[in-house]
Amino acid sequence: MRSQATACTPILALEAVRPKLVKPAVPGMLPEIRKLLDDVCGQFGVDPDVVRSKDRHKSIVNARHVFWWIARQVWGFSYPELGRLLGPVAPFDHSTCMSGVARIADHEKRGTLLGRAARLLRGGDEAQLTENGAITGPTSSSGSKEVSPQP
Repeated sequence: MRSQATACTPILALEAVRPKLVKPAVPGMLPEIRKLLDDVCGQFGVDPDVVRSKDRHKSIVNARHVFWWIARQVWGFSYPELGRLLGPVAPFDHSTCMSGVARIADHEKRGTLLGRAARLLRGGDEAQLTENGAITGPTSSSGSKEVSPQP
């Protein structure tokens, strides 16, 4: 007797293979990832839950992009993995992560305030953004230095 086979459409085939196409983010790194997100959000004055949302306010987008840029620099996550770090239920698209990482890399290269803040956060310095937009951080001596924003 012949078994009855179900029709396999390209969409069903893709859905069956999709979980295997993109490896999940490394689960052992969760505490470090959470700490990085808390540090970045604290620096930008935004809530981590809002950064995980699809909200597109400038300060939230900046924090999200800096988080992705640092996670890629430090741990080498792929763009799909970066998208899942902040949105496990509704992940960010890999192209969104690519443009965010490229944007921060460009800011860092040009030496803008956002690029310098990202670099200081990545380096682990105890940097702070002051109310006038300057970045303060420790120097090799006992004092602290202040970097004023470029016009």
